[in-house]
Amino acid sequence: MTPASKIDEFERTYRGVYSRFVIVFLVFSAAWLVRFIVRTIGTLPEWLDIGFAVILILTLPAQFYSVVRLSALRKRGQADAELGVLFTDERIQAHGKAAWMYGFIAMASVLAVLGAISVFADLKDTNAVIFTALWAGFGAYHLSFVLMERR
Repeated sequence: MTPASKIDEFERTYRGVYSRFVIVFLVFSAAWLVRFIVRTIGTLPEWLDIGFAVILILTLPAQFYSVVRLSALRKRGQADAELGVLFTDERIQAHGKAAWMYGFIAMASVLAVLGAISVFADLKDTNAVIFTALWAGFGAYHLSFVLMERR
């Protein structure tokens, strides 16, 4: 196996695991957001709440597996100088910096929207508001990074 094909295969593996993590996280975030909205409105029946809980619980092992696999791949890349090129690429670092900006903007936007909603509705679950904003920023960071890398 040539060094170039070894790096390409490693990059495909890393991107595949990373993309799966982003997809599963987006499913988790969408379920959380819909549950949060329906619960805030006050029309969340128990059967639907259980359904959302099942979705949230089922996505956790997939997210955990993806994070552990990404960590193992990153360690492998740092141990091998040829594979480490993937993590020191200037384009990837520039996309990471831009993704931080998108994550921050998403988090600030969600907080602004929830702040505006709190004027008209009583948001009783402060932890849910904080987690929603944090997950919006986290998800926007990872989603924007994946989208910038696909161009």
